[in-house]
Formats: sequence, structure tokens, C-alpha cells
Amino acid sequence: MNKNTIIITGHGRYAAGIKSFIKEVAGDIPGVEFVDFHSDISVDDLKEAFEKMVKENKDSGVLFLADIIGGTPFNKAVEVSAGNPRILTAAGCNPGSILEACLTKDEMNLEELCESAIENTKNNVVKFEIEIRENMESCEDGI
Repeated sequence: MNKNTIIITGHGRYAAGIKSFIKEVAGDIPGVEFVDFHSDISVDDLKEAFEKMVKENKDSGVLFLADIIGGTPFNKAVEVSAGNPRILTAAGCNPGSILEACLTKDEMNLEELCESAIENTKNNVVKFEIEIRENMESCEDGI
């Protein structure tokens, strides 16, 4: 069995919001951490928090999931992960995909987990459309 840790991070209260969502849907999930980046935290403090979490999880793979590519949380996660094969970073995953990654984080290796989160995000974006039937006589209630 694989052991992976997921660190969810983003601007403002992004991580806290995702934490609230995950807790409401699935309860507490061990091995999932949340780090917000807001005006009370410096860029250096954010990077230090990431480094500390990585060090605390030295026996597991670490997947950073950031809110947006190119933002400070993403950039600092990339800096922390650079050159370390047990740490990967992705950005832009939607809440449903993040939840699925958290629930399945120990069922696959780190690379598969990262790719799964990205692929699930792509597959979970849909457009809802109502099909209007041209032949209304086929409606059961006749309306």
C-alpha cells in the first residue's frame, strides 16, 4: 500500500473552504493538510510551513494541490518540490477531484495520484443542457 500526504493550499481562505467541504462530505481524512495564504502570512512563512510539513511526512509521498497555477502558493510548493521525486505539485483541480484524491490517496503511487487528480478535474467539468423534444406527442402526460 502507498502512503501519500496531500497538502491543499491557496489564496485567502481557499484551503479552509476545501477543508470545510471535505469534512462535510467525507469527515476527517488523515494525511490531508490545509494551508491558507493570506495577508497575515508572509511568502517566507508560507514556504517554511510547506518545508515543515514535508519534513513531518518524510515517510510518504507529498502532493501539493494549489488553487491556481503561477500564484504564490503554487510557486512556493514548486520550490519546495524541486528536485525531490517524492513531492509533486498540481494546480487548478476542482473540489470534486480534490475530494476523490483525498479519498484514494493511498491506493496509488504519487505520480498516479497527481495524474488522477488532473484527469478527474478535466472529466468533472460538464455543461448541462436540456433536450427539448420536437415531437411532443411522445410525452406521457400529453402536455
